[in-house]
Amino acid sequence: MIFLITGPKNSGKTLFTKNFYAELTELGVSAAGIATEADFIDGKKTLYRVLSLRTGKSVKLLEINNGPQPDRAGFDFADQVLGKAQNFRVIFVDEFGPLEAAGGGYAGRVLALSRNHDMIITVRPSLAEQAREIFAHAQCEILSLESSGAREIAERIKKCLLK
Repeated sequence: MIFLITGPKNSGKTLFTKNFYAELTELGVSAAGIATEADFIDGKKTLYRVLSLRTGKSVKLLEINNGPQPDRAGFDFADQVLGKAQNFRVIFVDEFGPLEAAGGGYAGRVLALSRNHDMIITVRPSLAEQAREIFAHAQCEILSLESSGAREIAERIKKCLLK
């Protein structure tokens, strides 16, 4: 099952990912994955880092000061973390963005994992339907942080995963 968690920028998708990952692992669910965190200077986003949810290690993914400047090391790290996640039951991906929707970044790894894992993937609302098409091979549910609270979404996912 693929759960696509949507919400506009700064709506709490990353916080949901980190909190729900912690909740599931505390319940004994085998989980791994990545989260994308932003760094700010004077209230302005300056770069994104990719974080391994299991180890807490993070690597620069994208600098955004003068237009987006991807850092290959960050994408390689994300791919490596996701590659190791294949041994886990639930895989988190925060976020499946425009680059991945176009087939770049770590899209190939995410698509491969989605064929035989339960996944929780955050995506912007503008990409939700495109993501549903990308993951059409799997049962897919779109859950919006705008229309449902984080707790309600977490309970819905747990109900499906913990049958």
